Amino acid sequence: MLCPGPMIEAPNGEPTKGLRLSVDQWPVQPPRYASLLPKAALAFAFKQRVPELTISYEDAADVILSNLDRDGRFSRKRVGVALPAKMPNFKANVPRDYAPPYEVIRKCQLLASDLLSAAALRADGRTSE
Repeated sequence: MLCPGPMIEAPNGEPTKGLRLSVDQWPVQPPRYASLLPKAALAFAFKQRVPELTISYEDAADVILSNLDRDGRFSRKRVGVALPAKMPNFKANVPRDYAPPYEVIRKCQLLASDLLSAAALRADGRTSE
């Protein structure tokens, strides 16, 4: 199952070279603290990566057609697709300036900081009391 982000038409009608592919995980590097985040904050972190995940229809078709082997590495897997690093893309008519309210961001930052501090204390053999 191909799991791309938003899809657009390729400006030149050709698939992008150097796509990043992953199996059963994000095709981009998630934040280091992603496993500690609540779902709302994880969704915000994911949204920050959408420009890297916005691929063309041609990219999706190329990945599918290049990996049709019944017993290939992507057989019966969720395949993530991302553009090459430092090559963001945007879908027209989608607001790029949306940001969650400051209070939500601040709560997520504080929670992530608390969780990282507690994890560091546990790693040092201490408790967070």
